[in-house]
Amino acid sequence: MSAAVPPMDPHRRQLLLGGAGLLLAGCSRSPESPHNKPLPPNATVQRIGSADIPTSLRLTPRTRLIDNPAKVVLQVSTDGTRLMLDAGDPMVRRLSVGDTLLLRDQAVLKVVGLEARSGGVAVTVAAPALTDLIEDGEIAFADTEIELGHAVTRGLAIAGEVPSRRFLFDALLRSAYADEPAQRLKGKLKDYDYDIGYRLGDTLVNFDATVHGEPNGVTVDASVNGHVKRFALGGRAAVQSGRAVNLNMLVSKLDGEVSFNGSAKRGSKGNNPGQSLLELPYEMEVPLVIDGIPFRVTLRAALLLNAALSNVNASVELDGHVSFNGSQGLTWTPDPTGGGEPGPPPPPKAQGSLSADFNLHKGDGIGLGPQAYLISAQFPRLGLALGWGLASAGTFIDVVTTETLVLAGAMALVPCNRGEIIVSGSVGVEAKFLLWERTRKTEAYHKNYVRTVPDIKACQV
Repeated sequence: MSAAVPPMDPHRRQLLLGGAGLLLAGCSRSPESPHNKPLPPNATVQRIGSADIPTSLRLTPRTRLIDNPAKVVLQVSTDGTRLMLDAGDPMVRRLSVGDTLLLRDQAVLKVVGLEARSGGVAVTVAAPALTDLIEDGEIAFADTEIELGHAVTRGLAIAGEVPSRRFLFDALLRSAYADEPAQRLKGKLKDYDYDIGYRLGDTLVNFDATVHGEPNGVTVDASVNGHVKRFALGGRAAVQSGRAVNLNMLVSKLDGEVSFNGSAKRGSKGNNPGQSLLELPYEMEVPLVIDGIPFRVTLRAALLLNAALSNVNASVELDGHVSFNGSQGLTWTPDPTGGGEPGPPPPPKAQGSLSADFNLHKGDGIGLGPQAYLISAQFPRLGLALGWGLASAGTFIDVVTTETLVLAGAMALVPCNRGEIIVSGSVGVEAKFLLWERTRKTEAYHKNYVRTVPDIKACQV
């Protein structure tokens, strides 16, 4: 393709490429902010294996390599699905829909749309499949500790709501401001206001989130905080003649904890709001280059809330804490006779330790019916993916912690207050990554902790 564009003003181009300020939806900095200083020279991605793509790895004929993306990429949307490229670059002029865009050390993206504009070429991208990039060969690595100090925060578009602000391409590298306080990210999601915080260290990611809403006249509050320490990652991806033949991922030394607290109160005109799934619209990304191929290690969180208060002016409160330490992973082998779809997955790999503690709080306004409140936190969800933001797909593992509190009503034969924590871990592959029809997810472990008042057998079932 070709696109005639007027030359860009050199001063404007310097502003586009030189800054490192990270602009997220709902969070901006003024031009005078010290955080708009350039990235230091040592802000680099984490590398595994060879610096360049080895000759044993044969890329697809439609892969287009851009060697110097910091000059060619002028802007990236916050959700990662739109890029503005320099129309003067020879490789950009060769792009067509269906190509695979390989930005050296940055990302692999599938081109699904092109439009010539006065400022360059607008490219719409989507999540690439592994076979969009690799024709033959394999990528393999083992027991590599992930350097969390390289992480950056990205905004995601949830339920079609695309953040309007943009951030500079250079900010996809390390944040590089060790003295920056925990970043607060605020907004509204469905019926809830959220407030999310991150703090990074070289060996630790701290995360906390609070949500508040009043759906259907029921006041619901929930807070979650936790951390993940440095962990190790290993994996293998093999492709033969354009078909994936093996894929595995193992996360080891995963050490972390999560605490949560929630309350709900039904007003005089309140009704059961039902459950709300809140996929918090920010994630952490760690750039990772394996044998010259750029991947992303992602860390994401989600909450599920359900307040089932049957009586007017009823209220309940719960809190809990879970610690986890261990490893989990899975090997996926596509069925060679089934059109590339995977056969039955083998038993997942999981080992380690779990501990949980929680309190039962008395509810107020208890009447004839039972009262119940549920908080479920998916933290962490760790992924290894090609692409970035919403334009990404790969393998993932997650830890889901669910706490429920049920307070018996006055009509119950036994006045039981029952609390339960369920901790489960899963491993999965997103459909876009291997061109399967749907995302595959397999539970690796599942453990229940129950506490009742009174502590009798009749209340534990």
